[in-house]
Amino acid sequence: MHNFEDFKRIRTLVNSRIFGTYINGEEDDSMVPFADMFNYKWQTSMIRWKYDNDMKAFTVIANEEIKRGEEVYLSYGHKDNRSFFLFYGFVIDDNENNFAYLNVNLSSDDRMKYFKDGLLDVNAFPRKCRLGCAVLNKHFYATMSYLRFVEYEGEKEFLQRLRDECVKESTEAKPVYFKAKNIKPINKENEVKALKALKVLCKDALLEYPTTLSEDLELLKNNSFSFNERNAIIYRKEEKVIYKFYIEFTDKVIKWLKDVFLILTHYSKKKIQR
Repeated sequence: MHNFEDFKRIRTLVNSRIFGTYINGEEDDSMVPFADMFNYKWQTSMIRWKYDNDMKAFTVIANEEIKRGEEVYLSYGHKDNRSFFLFYGFVIDDNENNFAYLNVNLSSDDRMKYFKDGLLDVNAFPRKCRLGCAVLNKHFYATMSYLRFVEYEGEKEFLQRLRDECVKESTEAKPVYFKAKNIKPINKENEVKALKALKVLCKDALLEYPTTLSEDLELLKNNSFSFNERNAIIYRKEEKVIYKFYIEFTDKVIKWLKDVFLILTHYSKKKIQR
């Protein structure tokens, strides 16, 4: 009989050593003796690995000339620090694949609170949204889409149409739940509200930490921390970098939207005067 602590230890050991493979076209996970002894290197392309169906073997192939005695590294792929920390026990500083979480709720003052809630699945609120390191990623688009839905103050019929179109366009056989993931900008007012909501959520997230970003950067200059302690500081520091980026980003975009609106209004008035 094993206790839960034993289970967690064994599960972690297995997760840190398995290889995701395709065997005869089907996705599978494999334990590969010796192959799991390669050390990791960030963004290396020294070798590639796969299961060879013709050879019926797991293969490791060199992508470049490797000298005798030279250590061979492999990459674990484009993973965020959460995955690295959870499955491999380390993190990457300045990891471009990182993301941070936001918990998004409907306001209790929203006149359409129950209607919006009814359009979504039963586990809709709070929605755990993600923000990636750059705005050109699916996490940011999905988060902004959801915030547009949450901050919408127009007609119920518009939201109902969005939900109906989502279900209509789906090719899934199972019941489809509307998750408000593909809502494009609706209008300037809604977009500004969504951006302001994003800024508030990011600022609130930063307040949950016991230290500031500046304090973490100073701590990382100290070499007295253990390996795991340093990993933990880098992990939270990377999340704060993301939150801080989006706070500054929202200010710039809101200003841009207002400037564009003023310019369009100015030219519209001049055209009318003519």
